[in-house]
Amino acid sequence: MMLPTIFCCQVLASLFGVNLAQIAEHDLYVALGGDREERRTRIRALGGYSPSAFPIYMKWLDEDPVLQRGVVLSRILIVLREAEGDKTAFRAHAVRLVGHDDKFTSFHAIHLLAQIGTEEDAATVVGQLKRRTNDIAYFDSIISTLAVIGTEKEVGVIEAERKAGFLKDFPRFWARVDDCEKVIYERVVKKKDTKATPPKKDDKK
Repeated sequence: MMLPTIFCCQVLASLFGVNLAQIAEHDLYVALGGDREERRTRIRALGGYSPSAFPIYMKWLDEDPVLQRGVVLSRILIVLREAEGDKTAFRAHAVRLVGHDDKFTSFHAIHLLAQIGTEEDAATVVGQLKRRTNDIAYFDSIISTLAVIGTEKEVGVIEAERKAGFLKDFPRFWARVDDCEKVIYERVVKKKDTKATPPKKDDKK
């Protein structure tokens, strides 16, 4: 009985000029409001963490400037961080939003790049060390993402900031930086070793 019911709903919707896809989009937009746990529950119930919702998020991120308020953008990015599936199509938007005026939007864009970013995006991320804020969690987000996508170039930028006295009164932050740099150098060495070692050929007798 389920299929006929769905078909009837679709017919009635078309007769009254209602687009069911738009209703779902509107519900998803409304679900972005509310507190954290309520938001997650409603979004999950609507399928908002599945790849089927990605076209809606892409549409919103492409729109200008209606949905470009910081709170909306940051919550879209939060959902994408928690969503399942291949999110690489959002990489360009994440890179763009790293420099957003709203700190929280930038924060979540930086974290999203830890999932979908590449070495090419690392310069944009490390550049946010220049942002004027006293929020250590924000700078921690930069370091944690660079641990995933950063290169020796970014280490150079970080060390220049250290030498200039950046956050000199926060030794725990610099301990995390040390861990990040260690991971980056290990990745660099591994990559060089991979390039230097020729692939083994199968012995054919």
